Amino acid sequence: MKKVNNESFNKKNLIIMISFGFAVALAFIGFIILSVNEPKPEWGEYWYVRPLIITPIMGAFGGASCYMINTFSIKNSFIKLLLILSSILVFVFFIWIGTVLGLDGTLWN
Repeated sequence: MKKVNNESFNKKNLIIMISFGFAVALAFIGFIILSVNEPKPEWGEYWYVRPLIITPIMGAFGGASCYMINTFSIKNSFIKLLLILSSILVFVFFIWIGTVLGLDGTLWN
């Protein structure tokens, strides 16, 4: 069996990034949901539950992806900058997909 190098993988930092992604996505979708004054009756009484579940979960996946992308130890500063920028884009992509999936059929129509 191949031994995993534990120096580059830190569970505590992974959990922090997952929590950060979850919190950012929850705040984002909460802001969107609170901006709705009069929801349409065809959405149902509890239309807001789905986006409040799906979007933060996708944000947590985005946070985990950011952590995994940034675990590479690269000495070249330009490539490291590209990795940081790509991890931000991946995080925004996960938030966007979570928002689309969560609000599908209600605000995303």
